[in-house]
Amino acid sequence: MDTAATNLARSLSRHAEDTFTEADTVLVSLVERLEVDGVGPRHLQRLKSLLKQHITELPQLHGLFVYDEHGHWLVNARQAVPARVNNSDREYFIHHRSHADHKPFIGPPVHSRSTGEWIMTISRRFNHADGSFAGVVLATIDMNYFSRFYDTIDVGSMGTIILTLDKGILLVRRPFLDKWIGQTLKDASLFREHLPKSPHGSYMGNKSVIDGVERVTNYRRTDRYPMVLAVSLSKEEILSAWWTNTWQSFLAVTTLAALLALMGFRLIHHINRHLETERKLFQAQAELQNLNQYLEKIALQDSLTGLANRRQFDLTLINEFNRGKRNKSTLALLMIDVDSFKQFNDIYGHPAGDECLKKISAVIQSCQKRTSDLSARYGGEEIAVLMPDTDLRGAFALAERTRIAIRNLEIEHKGSSAGFITISCGIASLALDASDRDPMELVAAADQALYTAKTNGRNLVCCAADALTV
Repeated sequence: MDTAATNLARSLSRHAEDTFTEADTVLVSLVERLEVDGVGPRHLQRLKSLLKQHITELPQLHGLFVYDEHGHWLVNARQAVPARVNNSDREYFIHHRSHADHKPFIGPPVHSRSTGEWIMTISRRFNHADGSFAGVVLATIDMNYFSRFYDTIDVGSMGTIILTLDKGILLVRRPFLDKWIGQTLKDASLFREHLPKSPHGSYMGNKSVIDGVERVTNYRRTDRYPMVLAVSLSKEEILSAWWTNTWQSFLAVTTLAALLALMGFRLIHHINRHLETERKLFQAQAELQNLNQYLEKIALQDSLTGLANRRQFDLTLINEFNRGKRNKSTLALLMIDVDSFKQFNDIYGHPAGDECLKKISAVIQSCQKRTSDLSARYGGEEIAVLMPDTDLRGAFALAERTRIAIRNLEIEHKGSSAGFITISCGIASLALDASDRDPMELVAAADQALYTAKTNGRNLVCCAADALTV
């Protein structure tokens, strides 16, 4: 039971972390838009449509909100902005006003001022052009989203699942107890004794501070956010099942001599029940694995390099393309390919190849100077860098700086004429206007320039020479 609960705690903590990650990803994009476009009426109107789209796509979201530096509502995803409503007294607003960093903040559960429902909050700060505090973007997560999901998990009639902040403030509990939501559990043994020693583990023998039931508890602190997930199974229920099986075995043994045929039947019955239990456990494990695979699949980050993945690149390309058309700006694209990478893998092995890609990706990110630029693993050893508001001259400067920095890593490559790992890069820049253009024109032009660099000897930066370039 301890092993099963440990696996369940690991899976549920991953589910909670991915749920908040999806919401936080939306906030990151909103901060970038607000800091670049500002909060003019025209921008806010477009932003409202985007918020509504995110609410539709992410079922866990209760709402998305933007507040100015005084706590007044600027725009939200669900309804018109209420008059004379101010959120400057909320804990998340006070936190961001007094902290200059851009880190996300998960606050205690609160009652929504728009619907009155229990919600959880994750928020980020955005700034004016001079770096001063401009306001807060907020995503609210429907507590019922977690409650409905936890209700599908069988932890017995007296078992519990809780999600808390790492300071002990209760966010969600199954079974649901309204009066305890938002209360602190800092005096519980989990926060006094066990969590300070290890971010995950299990313990037994302590009675709950909520209902006094003695349980076996498995807990895990999430990696990205300050949250703790704990699964607790009733010691009484565990032992009750054990005593039931023990008495069944005892009665079977004592009647073996007189009821051999009946005992054989009971033995088969027990075996079948055991097999059915194993089948259900394997089925539940498979379902959890499928859920994890789905969450990983929709994640926006490449697990090897830490760069954006192809899905995020495609979405960002379309968004920046459309934004560039509205603003009549330029959009540049770098297509980077590691020279002779197949030979590198053949000589040094795929683990060394993976490590090489990690180092190259880190250099590419370090060469970028703007947060609006996006580096993404386009496929295999090919990396794309999308640069809004950048002409061909600026893109070439970044590409050449990146090429030299990667060559200076001096990663040995016996299969390359240079003797070290090098890259080839193709550049294209597109002047956007209201004409009917396709984002793939930019990709095709950069790819053709990359091909030119590869065929002209590699370790080169080549620019697209057709009408796309400026």
